[in-house]
Amino acid sequence: MNNQQFHHVLLSLIAYIREVADLIEAAQTKLQEGFTMDETSHTCLSTDGDNPISRILKTILQDTKEEDQSMEDNISFMLGSIHKRIGKYKRTIKDTTDD
Repeated sequence: MNNQQFHHVLLSLIAYIREVADLIEAAQTKLQEGFTMDETSHTCLSTDGDNPISRILKTILQDTKEEDQSMEDNISFMLGSIHKRIGKYKRTIKDTTDD
């Protein structure tokens, strides 16, 4: 492997490490913002559509579900991107070592 190829692989690995760091930071932020609820606890809410508190709570619940789904989609995308890059780097390293 010549110096130029080594430099290219090194830069690729640095980019990969940065993406992993971004993923870890996003997960830590989500964890800090999130909360957990005891599995045995149950809350009963009125389902009366005219009750303003019920409407507010339903809106909050819906927003939370959408935010969680968005975060899951973002994490899945990041992991897919990282996996794709790892495959690309493995091919690059294999191709350069075969020369």
